[in-house]
Amino acid sequence: MSINHYEILGVSPDSDFVQITAAWKRLLKKYHPDINQGDEDANEQTKLVNNAYSVLSDSKRRKKFDKELRRQAGQSKNQSSTLIVANSDRRQF
Repeated sequence: MSINHYEILGVSPDSDFVQITAAWKRLLKKYHPDINQGDEDANEQTKLVNNAYSVLSDSKRRKKFDKELRRQAGQSKNQSSTLIVANSDRRQF
């Protein structure tokens, strides 16, 4: 998973529904196609913002996303530890 919905909306993982909704509305106003006519980047941002909101505002989808985020964080941490051990082993030779 390369997309972090919390980062897209600019909220923390412990944000509640009200905070998520407020961030979504703020970003929609910023990137709305009527305000940014012809701006493909703004159009793409609107899609990302709407997708992030659709995941984080649905409790079942958010739990699934959070679980996947934690799993990836654990893998990343394990990969970093392995790299550190591998590098320290190399220094001994």
